Amino acid sequence: EADGAEENKIKGELLTANLYRIQKGDKFIELENWYSPDCERVKIALDATLPPAKNAQRYFKAYNKQKRTKEILTPMLRGEEEEIKYADSVLFSISLAEGIEDLKEIETELTALGLLRAQKEKAGGKKKTDPPFREFFVGGFRILSGRNNLQNDRLIKNAAPRDVWLHTQKYHSSHVLVETNGKELPPAVLEAAAALCAYYSDGRSGDKIPVDYCQRRFVKKPNKAKAGFVVYTDYKTVLVSPKLPD
Repeated sequence: EADGAEENKIKGELLTANLYRIQKGDKFIELENWYSPDCERVKIALDATLPPAKNAQRYFKAYNKQKRTKEILTPMLRGEEEEIKYADSVLFSISLAEGIEDLKEIETELTALGLLRAQKEKAGGKKKTDPPFREFFVGGFRILSGRNNLQNDRLIKNAAPRDVWLHTQKYHSSHVLVETNGKELPPAVLEAAAALCAYYSDGRSGDKIPVDYCQRRFVKKPNKAKAGFVVYTDYKTVLVSPKLPD
């Protein structure tokens, strides 16, 4: 609704410039819109109970209200969109869970955010250890895949600067990392890692899934960002079919 603010401002200004042409009791007036390149005539609705100047003020009031509304709601909308995106990533992690440990780690993530109530620790309980990443070996290179947002964060944190990081473009996916140990990555290994990334994504049922990849040093986690959220630069994209390594 606030997208019509500028239109209300124009109507207010046209009415102000043409007050002498308006009579109290008029329900509308047609005026030349000199703000338009074609200067076409525009029909403006009027409140017949108000004098001409009050009708103009009514449009300015609507304009100011819509302008303030947009200024307040636009950043709120962006925040809500990020919350929805994050919730979708959690649902995606749940759908990929392969065991109780995977679900427990997702529970830990949500508890840390205050979205779940913390469970009381049992006295004398075992010390918690981080569940392992998914692990694959292709052409002598070790490929790791995160199981959820917390693991995705740990994957980034523990990687070497020149390791290769992968993530699907426009899809939720696990973060995938190829440990290069300073070596050049063969095309076959890169393709296998990208196919693995596409397999552990919500584009798994498709084909020619775009997967972005770059060196770990170009991946950053913004301050106060939720688990699993990163930004990256200096990347390239490859199209692959979702597939686990042989």
